[in-house]
Amino acid sequence: MSNEKYEKGLQIRTQVLGEDYVNRSIQNADAFTQPLQQLVTEYCWGHVWGREGLSLKERSMINLAMISALNRPHELKLHIRGALRNGLSREQIREILLQVGIYCGVPAAVDSFRLAREAFAHLSAIGAQTEADGQRMTDLGARYVMITGNIKFDIAPPAPMQVLAADFRNRFGPQREILLAASTREGEEDPLLEAFARMCPPEVLLVLVPRHPDRFDEVAKLVKRAGLKLQKRSKGVPVMADTRVWLGDSMGEMHAYYGAADVAIIGGSWARLGGQNPIEASAVGCPVIVGQHTFNFKAVCEQAIEVGAAVRADDIDDALQVALEIIADPIRRKAMSEAGSLFAHSHRGATGRTKDLITPLLRTARPRRPGER
Repeated sequence: MSNEKYEKGLQIRTQVLGEDYVNRSIQNADAFTQPLQQLVTEYCWGHVWGREGLSLKERSMINLAMISALNRPHELKLHIRGALRNGLSREQIREILLQVGIYCGVPAAVDSFRLAREAFAHLSAIGAQTEADGQRMTDLGARYVMITGNIKFDIAPPAPMQVLAADFRNRFGPQREILLAASTREGEEDPLLEAFARMCPPEVLLVLVPRHPDRFDEVAKLVKRAGLKLQKRSKGVPVMADTRVWLGDSMGEMHAYYGAADVAIIGGSWARLGGQNPIEASAVGCPVIVGQHTFNFKAVCEQAIEVGAAVRADDIDDALQVALEIIADPIRRKAMSEAGSLFAHSHRGATGRTKDLITPLLRTARPRRPGER
């Protein structure tokens, strides 16, 4: 299995079909069905859906027509929801199904229209992150849309993580300047380490935190291959003055890593993987640098850049140059830190608004009967 294609396929599959569905499919796989999950994720979603010749929206249009013609009701309902996520309007889906009726038969179109209406019925109450999202849901026929915002803004940095961040700074030593590479993905560390060795002076410590724990050992080997002295967070010892890279081989401590850093480069945005959420960094006042590929977090990244909490760089070299400039300019660093804190604080309240949205629905919901799905 190609790790790169599988990762890309998993990202696209999750983007189109939804995180809950994809997680259930993978977690519920057993020894018999696991090879099918790998095949579908890597080849269907990584190799085919990941090609550049068609947009995700265009691929959804093709899928709806083919699945309707093949009379695969379960898949059709799933892909109608995916088509909505990819930006198709209800009117466009209707036109696709009408086309199916002409060329593939009226019975296929009748079933497809029925399933489409069932899928649209789930849009009766929508909590949208942004005004643009809300308008798109309204255009799809949702009867009630509330702009609730992003719940992740409501996650305050836990007090133990703030204490741990201070402990990290003590381990680094007062003379070190801290550059965090957060949630890096496969294919990003090699160019990052090469550029870091070439561009950054010894007093800059690279705190490198891979996105996936199963890659900790792999990334440690990359650091050693780059000729950079390495220490690991898991060892729990002070960082030596000549250590160039501190590997964040732990889980659940990202708030502490951000809190201990002078500036953070966000992973997943240098390869075409969609980036990572910058909210955690902003919440602790850590200046952020993102790459060109932030499509999974487009709105929040653009908002952070607009208010001065983040900067977009062209490539890894550009990112390191910007990072060094921010580190060398305390006034700019302070301004970005304050902008990030204000950005995170001003967007809070989504949890309460979401609760207000769903509470009436829960009161009127009919309990499921035994065996009912």
